[in-house]
Amino acid sequence: MNSKLRIFRWTFLLYLALGFASAETMAQLKTLGIGPVTTTKALLDQADSEGRRADLERVTQALDSQLTSTLTSTRKFNVTARTDLESITEEQALSGGAVTGLDYLVIPTVDGFGNVVSTATFAAIGRTVTRRELNLSMVLKLYDTQDGTLIEAPTVQVQLKTVDKNPGFAQTEGDSTEDLLRELAGEASLQATGKILDSLYPARALAVRGSQVTVNRGTGTGIKVGQVWDVYSVGEPLVDPDTGENLGAEEILVGRVKINKVNSRFSTGQALEDRGIEQGSVLRITKTD
Repeated sequence: MNSKLRIFRWTFLLYLALGFASAETMAQLKTLGIGPVTTTKALLDQADSEGRRADLERVTQALDSQLTSTLTSTRKFNVTARTDLESITEEQALSGGAVTGLDYLVIPTVDGFGNVVSTATFAAIGRTVTRRELNLSMVLKLYDTQDGTLIEAPTVQVQLKTVDKNPGFAQTEGDSTEDLLRELAGEASLQATGKILDSLYPARALAVRGSQVTVNRGTGTGIKVGQVWDVYSVGEPLVDPDTGENLGAEEILVGRVKINKVNSRFSTGQALEDRGIEQGSVLRITKTD
């Protein structure tokens, strides 16, 4: 066989094999549906009365797109976006059965939003200092669509503070910039993604080499350099003796890790405490008061 033809043949077969492998990997991923970001009526009424309705709507619109993007970037799920989800849930309502094509469903609801701007003017130097504080809170209802049970309803809370110095320029309460609103939505999306991953796929140690621990969380999952994570050894399953419900597995604290590098697919950290950290150990971000 001609050598060029042989090379072409093997190259073609390699691409074909990689294509099948990619399709198989995608098929193994669970499918996660994301509902449209909604807002509680009480919050809408409050935003209307304070003249902040436009800012609130810009934040929720940014959340709609950014939450889909951050969850997709984790590579843990096949993500079904809002437009596709509407047709799927409509089909489910007509059939009266389970939500077909989905394994999990996230319903995000914004229940708190604040945007306060205060100024201090120093006439002697002709300078106005502007302090802006934005905050947002959101509830994520995470469902198992196969049986309709609520798995968990974690909350997300984000706060941004900025100080601008603008000579001779003053702003009023409720004023904000598009960039800050997008930043607020982006941080909320990252936190939401981390909460969803913690519920369905807790972070785990991929490898332990001396005091270095490699974690299966990378860019876009909420993990950051400088964070401290508690490390747990997974024990026996815990079953409620009254109901027979599986409550998860026993977790025993065995160490603590500080993240020092975040890569696209994984991160590395240094063990601050180690009483038995090993491959497969579960990591959860350390809660601070």
